[in-house]
Amino acid sequence: MPFISIPVPDGFYKKDSFIKWQGKAEVVNGLGAPDETFHRHSPFIPKMRAVIRPHPKGGKVSVEVTVNYKLVKEKEFRGQKLPTGLAEQGSFIFGCEWSYSFYQGQVVFGPKKKYTSPPSLGAKLLQGRCDDLEEKEQRGDKIRAYVSGTLQLHLKVVPGDDANGWSVGVTVPETPVSVSYTAPGGSPTSEGDWQLGNFWIDFDVQAPEKPDKTLNLDPKLLQLTLNFETENQPDISAARFDELKKWIDAIKKSSLYPLIQNGLPLHIRGHASSTGTAFYDQDLSSKRSLNVQKRLERMIDGLPKIIPNDRGKDDASPISVKPTERNKAYLQDRNVTIYIDRAEVSAALSR
Repeated sequence: MPFISIPVPDGFYKKDSFIKWQGKAEVVNGLGAPDETFHRHSPFIPKMRAVIRPHPKGGKVSVEVTVNYKLVKEKEFRGQKLPTGLAEQGSFIFGCEWSYSFYQGQVVFGPKKKYTSPPSLGAKLLQGRCDDLEEKEQRGDKIRAYVSGTLQLHLKVVPGDDANGWSVGVTVPETPVSVSYTAPGGSPTSEGDWQLGNFWIDFDVQAPEKPDKTLNLDPKLLQLTLNFETENQPDISAARFDELKKWIDAIKKSSLYPLIQNGLPLHIRGHASSTGTAFYDQDLSSKRSLNVQKRLERMIDGLPKIIPNDRGKDDASPISVKPTERNKAYLQDRNVTIYIDRAEVSAALSR
């Protein structure tokens, strides 16, 4: 899989510096099942098409970029440009993904998720991000489901070590480094971004070869995500309590309820943002899921089978905003998700 080179911006010693990236797009249908299908475009292409069949385990679509780079600081001395030391080097991955399921043979997307690896790039000079993310679910036979978005590399350009930027140590000239790149070329702007390109992945859904009873289930009954409005909040708010009650009331009126009473498990995942230590965030996610579990058990009647899987900050966004802005920026990271596995529903229906 070849790497694509990006021109090194002014302020760095071009002989020793480089920025390279490569990308891939994937669609996995029937996650973990023996008949799983796998579609991949690598190297990354701007548009991809995948043919899939409705599957009780749904699937996942993702776009991912790998970046390798080395940036050496530069100064001008007596008309010559000389290296003055390493600013930063390394590699990282960033991307975005959606889970999807099927409802009456049509694609229904779960929440979008942005990720980086390593997870914390907040103090790094070079960062990656997915912008303008969008998905369209299938509605009828003539509308094709798709996901789309924009992939960008971002160079922090404002001098200083606070939340506004990272100093690259450039003294000659005294202005901040400023660069932009739009594939396959383009003129620089002041935002410090390279636009790696837009991606677009659409789905052709083929009719299933045999009927699947789980496809008639409303996908909204299979998953509920309850967000926590503030950092360090251990229990859901009154508004989220009402959401949980409405979801459970709908479950009780559905064909899932007798299955749950007969042992169909409910999975609960607690999540935290990456604003504390790994130890603290793991404990906080566990407290959140346990509090939600207690409320769920009181509402649903009886003792349903609960399978916890607390994630701590494993799925969280990197810290890159001021502490005063974290409540808003990391709302989606602070949550408890309750879900019912489609494959387990299918197995329960066959018994």
